[in-house]
Amino acid sequence: MLPAEFARILNTNCSRLGIRLEQSRLEQLWRFTEILLDWNQKLHLVSKGDATPARAARQIIDSLFLLPCFDLPSGSKILDVGTGAGYPVIPLKTIRSDLNLVLTESLRKKASYLQDLIEDLRLQETTLFVGRARELPKQYNQRFDYATAKASGELAAVWTEVYAFLKKGGALLTYKGPRVTSELKSAQRVLKKCPGEITRIQEIKIEELNLGGYLVCVRKK
Repeated sequence: MLPAEFARILNTNCSRLGIRLEQSRLEQLWRFTEILLDWNQKLHLVSKGDATPARAARQIIDSLFLLPCFDLPSGSKILDVGTGAGYPVIPLKTIRSDLNLVLTESLRKKASYLQDLIEDLRLQETTLFVGRARELPKQYNQRFDYATAKASGELAAVWTEVYAFLKKGGALLTYKGPRVTSELKSAQRVLKKCPGEITRIQEIKIEELNLGGYLVCVRKK
């Protein structure tokens, strides 16, 4: 049964973000959460404190915050770096079924969990690559419109990892915490070597959910 608090958090905050949340999408997000919490009992996907329906709803809203901030054209091809528990791409795919995803995960047990998600949620146009993003075959070079990353390492390292796979004008959309300023500073040398421009730093601020941090957009020149 869909928990009332889970539904309230998603319905209230999706409305605030201007995201239309149909009942079928809400139920699919709950199914995602059920699978996540079940697998988390045998595999560390999220911390113990985040392994509750209400905390999962919070992480889903954090993931969906990206949608009103960036215009993702229909059918956009997205590379997700170190997909892990599935944030932000599984919630994004649930709301935007048109997105074409390649998930990357180097740990085989986590990859098994992600394959379970893809099959159970019947996610179309979603491919799982078992390995690191930088290990993708050359056929993926300059293929993606966007790359997404959450808790996947320093900005400079992630930019280096996805650079070859982004189209010219493509962008990395990455979630960052309070160290964002120092990360931006340390990334300047890499942005010259692998030409890119930081075009947006969007603060994430939803006080009710104690959400903070930043979304950073780096566009390939």
